[in-house]
Amino acid sequence: MGNNDLRNKLLWGLVCLSLCASILLAGRVYAMSSAQADSPSASQPKLHYQGRLLDPDTGAPKGDGTYTMIFGVYAESTGGSPLWTEAKDVAVSKGIFSTLLGDTTPFDTTIFNGQDLWLGISVGGDPQMTPRQPLAYAPYAVFANNADQLDGYEAYNFALYTHSHAALPRAYAYISQYDPMLRPGSYNVDSVVWNETYSRFEITLTDMNYSIDDVTVATLQGDAGNCPAGATIRTSSVSDMLIVFIVNSAGTNIKCSFHFVSYAGQ
Repeated sequence: MGNNDLRNKLLWGLVCLSLCASILLAGRVYAMSSAQADSPSASQPKLHYQGRLLDPDTGAPKGDGTYTMIFGVYAESTGGSPLWTEAKDVAVSKGIFSTLLGDTTPFDTTIFNGQDLWLGISVGGDPQMTPRQPLAYAPYAVFANNADQLDGYEAYNFALYTHSHAALPRAYAYISQYDPMLRPGSYNVDSVVWNETYSRFEITLTDMNYSIDDVTVATLQGDAGNCPAGATIRTSSVSDMLIVFIVNSAGTNIKCSFHFVSYAGQ
């Protein structure tokens, strides 16, 4: 099969390149394809390619038979080394052929990262046809370009799935201004002491050395009007204890009842 016989045998205007939108070629779809490839049940991504093989001299379809074709994907329209290549025998009938790219040599799907790509083809022992054909988006591949976004936000705007935070309370209690201060229904609280010197509650939690990294939500109760309007509550930690201060509008520490829920920090 001579060079003149087969050179430029594909008329690019008659070639139909079908891209499977759920597989490749949308800017960042490669991330989804890579994730699928990690799954034991995921199939290897492939591209459907269909074309017509014509005689360059007469324009007539090439004869029925099997032709050896070499396909390559390039990052340049001319020159350069292929990012992927595959050689296979393709059946031709009335000049029409159809094949799946990637079924013989699997794609490295990371090459489909939104960069411009071109497909080069050679038939038999002939040089590669020119010009190379640019790979284009399929309609749903354009839609899939936003697959790594949620409501328009990029993935980096969200926390990693491996991040940790306090999900369940480590302790909670109802603390009364009267003795006994620790009331029934409390959980994981060993003791509560009112420190007269500092006018504060000192709370020891069960199996939890409370620190500044831990989180407590406290709410005033106001038994018998002893928690006046304008009073505020804040928490801290001292010597592995949860410390609770209640301050009235005059800035004086006072003693009144409250609820709290504590969570372990990071």
